[in-house]
Amino acid sequence: MPPSNAEVIEALERLMPHPQWVSEYRIIHDVVRQVAGGVALPQTQIPKASSRYFPSTRTELPTEFSKLANASDQEILAFVTTYGFIGHDLAFSHEEQADLREARVYEPADGDPLPWIRQHASTVAFVMELLDAIDDRVRLSSIMDRLLNKDTLELTCRYAVRGRRQKTTAHYHGVYPCDYRRSERKIFSHHQHAARVLLAHIISDNLEGVSRRLELWDSQLTPVFRTRNLLEYIYLMLADAVAGGVLKRCNFCQRVFIAPHLKMKFCPPRLGAQGVSSCMNRYKQRRFQRKRRARDLRAGGTPIKQIADQLKETAAQVRQWLSTSRTRRVLQQPKKRHSQRGRRDIFQRARASSRPR
Repeated sequence: MPPSNAEVIEALERLMPHPQWVSEYRIIHDVVRQVAGGVALPQTQIPKASSRYFPSTRTELPTEFSKLANASDQEILAFVTTYGFIGHDLAFSHEEQADLREARVYEPADGDPLPWIRQHASTVAFVMELLDAIDDRVRLSSIMDRLLNKDTLELTCRYAVRGRRQKTTAHYHGVYPCDYRRSERKIFSHHQHAARVLLAHIISDNLEGVSRRLELWDSQLTPVFRTRNLLEYIYLMLADAVAGGVLKRCNFCQRVFIAPHLKMKFCPPRLGAQGVSSCMNRYKQRRFQRKRRARDLRAGGTPIKQIADQLKETAAQVRQWLSTSRTRRVLQQPKKRHSQRGRRDIFQRARASSRPR
């Protein structure tokens, strides 16, 4: 299905109007490769039977990609089949490829290796969790304590950088005082500063291939962003989220996602999905089943507190479910129909009350 005119306009407004091509893929020796007619093709070749979309309009990309950190091979293949190559062979510049060939450590995979995909998915998941927790004192402290060496006051974090895995060490500006409780506010500000330094390292190292160019669109010179692969699109979205995007946590799967507007409560629908988000549908189904279960237990004489413990909900939530179900049954009762004479009397009284005295 070709992109709609609205998607083309949105991609131009975001200054990222270049499409991503999607074709048929298969896993061969732990590498996701492109195939056509059962024959493996190079990553840079686009088969004739291919579809395309604009990654800049798909705000669900970082969240869906982060799910691949612990995904099975078939789940990774399903993601690539939906969104296209992530771009392992395009993650290096030509100069880097030449240097690595001289060192005999670079071999084109003609596809996306599964371990490389999982490493970057784990990095994206960590970045989104850190972004979501940067204003939460308890959660940020829990994350930073795992990374901080209190003896040397250094942060050590492993993250994926384009085509390779890299270990970075960022200095932690500040020392732990003897009395931790009195300096809690100072510790929190130091945690925030260290988290921002770490985010800047991770995202910037994966944006080295992004460039700004002037291109001709609709007979006008337009400044656009140019990326080499889908991975850089994902990190560019994370950079926009850092600069002022809206991050929310899904009410169903509890994953962090980039929300196009503040009213969103669930993960955006995937590319090609019809209707609303799958998380929203599952949440409604689970809520309906819990409401029906609470109503059945209450009809059997079970106390509300015991129902809440059994369903792992609060007692106030259970009372709301029960009151909502009673109100709905009352509203669904058939209304009494007035006779013709009764309707005439009601109409005459209404006219009499509206006349000026």
